[in-house]
Amino acid sequence: MRQHAALRRLLLLGLALHIAAPPSAHAHVLDQYLQASRIELSQDHVAIELDLTPGIEIAPWVFLHINSDRDGVISASEARVYANEVLQDLQIAVDDRRVPLVLTDYSYPTFDAMRSGTGTIRVRVSSRVHVDAPGRHTILYRNRHRPERSAYLVNALVPTTPAITIDSQRRDAQQTEIRIEFVVTSRNQPSGSTRTLIVLGWLTGLVSFGLIAYRVRPLHRSWLALLLVVMLFPSLASAQGLTAVEAQKTGWAAIRAGQAQEASLAFRDALRLEPRNVNAMVGAGLAAYLLGRLEEARQHLSGALQIDPSLTEASRLYGQVLYRKGDLDGAIQVYEQAVARTPGDAMMTAKLDTWRREAELHGRFSQRLGDHFTVMFEGPAEEEIAAKTVELLEAAYWRIGTAIGAYPMEPVTVVLYTQEQFRDITRSPSWAAGSFDGRIRVPIRGALRNPRELDRILCHEFTHALVRSLASRGVPQWLNEGLALMFEPAAKPDGDSSPSSNSETAAAPFIPLSRLETSFDGLSGDQARLAYSESAAAVRALVDQAGMPAILSLLQNLGDGLTFDAAFERATQITYAEFQRSWVAVR
Repeated sequence: MRQHAALRRLLLLGLALHIAAPPSAHAHVLDQYLQASRIELSQDHVAIELDLTPGIEIAPWVFLHINSDRDGVISASEARVYANEVLQDLQIAVDDRRVPLVLTDYSYPTFDAMRSGTGTIRVRVSSRVHVDAPGRHTILYRNRHRPERSAYLVNALVPTTPAITIDSQRRDAQQTEIRIEFVVTSRNQPSGSTRTLIVLGWLTGLVSFGLIAYRVRPLHRSWLALLLVVMLFPSLASAQGLTAVEAQKTGWAAIRAGQAQEASLAFRDALRLEPRNVNAMVGAGLAAYLLGRLEEARQHLSGALQIDPSLTEASRLYGQVLYRKGDLDGAIQVYEQAVARTPGDAMMTAKLDTWRREAELHGRFSQRLGDHFTVMFEGPAEEEIAAKTVELLEAAYWRIGTAIGAYPMEPVTVVLYTQEQFRDITRSPSWAAGSFDGRIRVPIRGALRNPRELDRILCHEFTHALVRSLASRGVPQWLNEGLALMFEPAAKPDGDSSPSSNSETAAAPFIPLSRLETSFDGLSGDQARLAYSESAAAVRALVDQAGMPAILSLLQNLGDGLTFDAAFERATQITYAEFQRSWVAVR
């Protein structure tokens, strides 16, 4: 019996992988990290089996990442560390409630097998969660492990118990996420019979009413029909309406509490019940924006404005989403239409003026494309600087991304300005050498005469772009700037007046991290120098204490909508307050 069950699972898995694989999969398998997840449901736990198979071209990099001591053999401790790294990148929610996952098993192939493209790392995790309550349930699973160069597959196995019936499986386009809807029947009721019995019950009731109505007067038949409608249909409609309303309430409450991930799940449920509910669309768009999922936010907000173009707040957010995505013309058009309807909105009017100036300036710019960057520059005189910028940024992409363990999912736009243009567009303080607001913006300032300084600025701002791609909000400024300083390739030449990552003298006044959590833009040059120095030292201490994987986990937790305190403790296993106390003590 167990052999038959195993064979059935293998056949189902093979069929699922064949159906789910995109037509071009064979063309990319050599340079992809194939991650196949299989989810097994039972009444007292959920288990996930994850097979990770690196293609030939990236297998050596994966092996070196795991084999940290470079001795050519994956030790027991190295195997455990990487399996836990995979575990940190998996998420599961049962009935919209996040549940913890526990590592239960893992195995590794030899380096020769990995190098041939056939070696598969197998990781098994599970969660002791009970889904035995009769009724409908959902499971949301996400795999965020190594998004760079990865191809994903995900499928639910046939449940191990006849009491669970899977209704539907909905995946995102990349198959990094799946939402499984299933029904649990009572223990003494055969699986799959619930709906049949309900339908038979309603039919029996209708037939009974029909027989009764046939034997009474026509006037009484009308009363019986009216009674049937009053008893059945309004109650069902009301129950569904209340469910959608409650889902919206839950979503907005989660937004107010800073829980963007929970809000996203709630608004998704509301839209499943009422697909054209504008309020839920706007909420879903806001939650997606807070989570950094710009394309998802664009779709929700665009849909809401198609139904009701007068939604000023939706227009305000939609314009910001388009601007963040690099669609400056689209953002201007949205704000022009919104301002025409609400001419007294000073904030949108001011932003619209800024965007128009930027569009006018950029309209004269040329572009140079790299694999992961688009560099904009004013004219032929800057062509050589643009080429050098692409070269430096591509090197930074691999160096910094590999160190952190993640890469931006979309190309990054870089704009090269004169000093005057930079100040006019960014409104940055005089000491700023660059900025990032969704685009990397850099004043040229004789870059070719000092390529080392250009490299430093580009690496600094690219780190901000990478941090934003992982967590679009909630990152304290000291962490953001400290990471950017950590990944600068070298100290600046003598005489430069911009803020430095070098440690200040021991006599410098100490600034608590709580005062370095917001923007540094209002600081003077001397204050900024000290703030940057404190930030760099704090991040170095955090990395020494918890390791770079904890930094990645912290940023991903923030990207999931956790508060900084909660994200920090989950990633580092100590509280933020404890770290601050230890930081004060060692400083």
